[in-house]
Amino acid sequence: MKSTLCLVLSATLTGCATESIEEPEATVATPGAFVAVDTPSSPMSLLRTLDSFKNGDDTILVFTEYNVIPDSWEEAEAMAKLPDLPIRYLETPGSFNTFTQFDHRVVWYRTLTDEERERAQ
Repeated sequence: MKSTLCLVLSATLTGCATESIEEPEATVATPGAFVAVDTPSSPMSLLRTLDSFKNGDDTILVFTEYNVIPDSWEEAEAMAKLPDLPIRYLETPGSFNTFTQFDHRVVWYRTLTDEERERAQ
Protein backbone atom coordinates (compact mmCIF):
# COMPACT_ATOMS: atom_id res chain seq x y z
CA MET A 1 0.00 0.00 0.00
CA LYS A 2 2.77 2.40 0.97
CA SER A 3 4.71 1.74 -2.26
CA THR A 4 1.56 2.27 -4.37
CA LEU A 5 0.93 5.61 -2.67
CA CYS A 6 4.54 6.67 -3.29
CA LEU A 7 4.26 5.69 -6.95
CA VAL A 8 1.03 7.67 -7.41
CA LEU A 9 2.46 10.73 -5.65
CA SER A 10 5.66 10.50 -7.69
CA ALA A 11 3.73 10.36 -10.97
CA THR A 12 1.50 13.24 -9.91
CA LEU A 13 4.38 15.46 -8.84
CA THR A 14 6.32 14.73 -12.02
CA GLY A 15 3.29 15.70 -14.13
CA CYS A 16 2.94 19.00 -12.33
CA ALA A 17 6.60 19.86 -12.76
CA THR A 18 6.59 19.44 -16.54
CA GLU A 19 3.34 21.35 -16.94
CA SER A 20 4.84 24.37 -15.21
CA ILE A 21 7.76 24.63 -17.66
CA GLU A 22 7.04 27.31 -20.22
CA GLU A 23 8.35 26.61 -23.72
CA PRO A 24 10.38 29.41 -25.31
CA GLU A 25 8.66 31.46 -27.98
CA ALA A 26 9.50 30.44 -31.54
CA THR A 27 11.61 32.79 -33.64
CA VAL A 28 12.11 33.02 -37.39
CA ALA A 29 15.10 30.64 -37.00
CA THR A 30 13.20 28.02 -34.95
CA PRO A 31 12.62 24.83 -36.95
CA GLY A 32 8.86 24.37 -37.17
CA ALA A 33 7.99 28.09 -37.04
CA PHE A 34 5.42 29.36 -39.55
CA VAL A 35 6.51 32.82 -40.63
CA ALA A 36 4.42 35.33 -42.57
CA VAL A 37 6.39 37.90 -44.56
CA ASP A 38 5.04 41.13 -45.96
CA THR A 39 7.32 42.90 -48.43
CA PRO A 40 6.52 46.14 -50.27
CA SER A 41 7.18 44.60 -53.69
CA SER A 42 5.11 41.39 -53.44
CA PRO A 43 2.05 39.92 -51.69
CA MET A 44 2.33 38.46 -48.21
CA SER A 45 3.81 34.97 -48.15
CA LEU A 46 3.81 32.09 -45.69
CA LEU A 47 6.99 30.13 -44.96
CA ARG A 48 7.95 27.31 -42.61
CA THR A 49 11.41 27.21 -41.07
CA LEU A 50 13.09 23.84 -41.62
CA ASP A 51 16.60 24.65 -40.42
CA SER A 52 19.16 27.38 -39.90
CA PHE A 53 22.94 27.47 -39.80
CA LYS A 54 25.65 30.06 -39.28
CA ASN A 55 27.56 31.41 -42.27
CA GLY A 56 30.11 33.99 -41.17
CA ASP A 57 28.26 36.98 -39.69
CA ASP A 58 24.90 35.77 -41.02
CA THR A 59 22.52 32.89 -40.44
CA ILE A 60 21.15 31.00 -43.42
CA LEU A 61 17.52 30.03 -43.00
CA VAL A 62 16.03 27.09 -44.88
CA PHE A 63 12.28 27.36 -45.50
CA THR A 64 9.41 25.63 -47.20
CA GLU A 65 7.40 28.27 -49.05
CA TYR A 66 3.67 27.66 -49.33
CA ASN A 67 1.60 28.50 -52.39
CA VAL A 68 -0.84 30.73 -50.52
CA ILE A 69 -1.33 34.49 -50.28
CA PRO A 70 -2.70 35.54 -46.90
CA ASP A 71 -4.37 38.96 -46.71
CA SER A 72 -3.47 39.54 -43.05
CA TRP A 73 -1.40 38.22 -40.15
CA GLU A 74 -4.54 36.57 -38.77
CA GLU A 75 -5.26 34.83 -42.06
CA ALA A 76 -1.63 33.68 -42.23
CA GLU A 77 -2.04 32.12 -38.78
CA ALA A 78 -5.27 30.39 -39.81
CA MET A 79 -3.60 29.05 -42.97
CA ALA A 80 -0.59 27.81 -40.97
CA LYS A 81 -2.92 25.66 -38.90
CA LEU A 82 -4.34 23.86 -41.96
CA PRO A 83 -3.14 20.26 -42.27
CA ASP A 84 -2.21 20.28 -45.98
CA LEU A 85 -1.01 23.53 -47.47
CA PRO A 86 0.00 23.59 -51.13
CA ILE A 87 3.77 23.93 -51.44
CA ARG A 88 5.38 26.39 -53.86
CA TYR A 89 8.99 25.46 -53.00
CA LEU A 90 10.01 22.47 -50.87
CA GLU A 91 13.24 24.19 -49.84
CA THR A 92 14.28 27.76 -50.30
CA PRO A 93 17.21 29.46 -48.52
CA GLY A 94 17.29 32.95 -47.14
CA SER A 95 19.72 35.23 -45.32
CA PHE A 96 18.61 36.11 -41.79
CA ASN A 97 20.18 39.58 -42.14
CA THR A 98 18.21 40.28 -45.33
CA PHE A 99 15.04 38.53 -44.21
CA THR A 100 14.68 40.50 -40.99
CA GLN A 101 14.66 43.79 -42.93
CA PHE A 102 11.11 42.91 -44.04
CA ASP A 103 7.96 43.01 -41.97
CA HIS A 104 7.54 39.46 -40.68
CA ARG A 105 5.91 37.56 -37.82
CA VAL A 106 5.97 34.06 -36.46
CA VAL A 107 2.26 33.28 -36.74
CA TRP A 108 2.27 29.72 -35.43
CA TYR A 109 4.53 26.87 -34.41
CA ARG A 110 4.44 23.09 -34.38
CA THR A 111 7.24 20.56 -34.39
CA LEU A 112 8.50 19.34 -37.74
CA THR A 113 7.24 16.04 -39.10
CA ASP A 114 9.73 13.26 -39.90
CA GLU A 115 9.39 14.13 -43.60
CA GLU A 116 10.14 17.81 -42.93
CA ARG A 117 13.16 16.90 -40.76
CA GLU A 118 14.52 14.71 -43.57
CA ARG A 119 14.00 17.53 -46.07
CA ALA A 120 15.99 19.87 -43.84
CA GLN A 121 19.10 17.68 -43.86
